Amino acid sequence: MADKKKRVVGVVSGAKLKKALKSKKALAVIAIGAVACLLFFSSSGASANSANAPSPAEAFDADAYVHALEERLESIISSVGGAGRTRVMLTLDGSAEYYYQTDAKETDENDGDAKYTRSSDFDTVIVKNSDGSESPVLASSLSPSVTGVVVVCRGGGSSEVRENVSNAVRALLGVPANKICVLKMS
Repeated sequence: MADKKKRVVGVVSGAKLKKALKSKKALAVIAIGAVACLLFFSSSGASANSANAPSPAEAFDADAYVHALEERLESIISSVGGAGRTRVMLTLDGSAEYYYQTDAKETDENDGDAKYTRSSDFDTVIVKNSDGSESPVLASSLSPSVTGVVVVCRGGGSSEVRENVSNAVRALLGVPANKICVLKMS
C-alpha cells in the first residue's frame, strides 16, 4: 500500500469559523455541499474513505442533484404554516467543477549572466488502484449554483405564506428574492 502524506492547507481559528458559520450564505453553501456529497456517495456506492477520483460522469448527476434538492425543499416548504401541498422547480447555472490534487515543483535556474529564473511545474497527483488502473486524486469539487426557484403551494395565495416560503428558500439556497417565485396551486 502506498504511503499517504498529510498536508496542512490552511488553519482556521475557532473564532473565524464561528463568524463564517453565522452567515446564511455559508450555511447554504455547506448544506448544498452536504447534499451533493450524500448524493454522490449514495448513488455511486463509494465509501467516504475512497482516495480515487471519480470521473465527472460518475461524480455528478445534475438531474439527481436537482431532484434531491427539489424533494428536500418540497418537504421543508410544505411544513411552513399555511403552505400545504408543495411543488418545487430549480434551475442551475453551469455544471459541477472538479479540482484535482497537484504537486508543485519549483526550479531556480542561472543562465550564466547572473540572472536567475524561477519556474513552477504542476503535476496532477495520480494513484494506482488495486486493479492496476490509475486515477487522479480529487481535491475538491463544486456543485453548480441554483439560479432560480419556482414554488407552487396550496397556500401561495397568502402574502404571508409567500413571504415565509421565499425567506426559507433564500436561507436554504442563498438565492436572491428576485429569483424566487411563489405561486398558488390550483
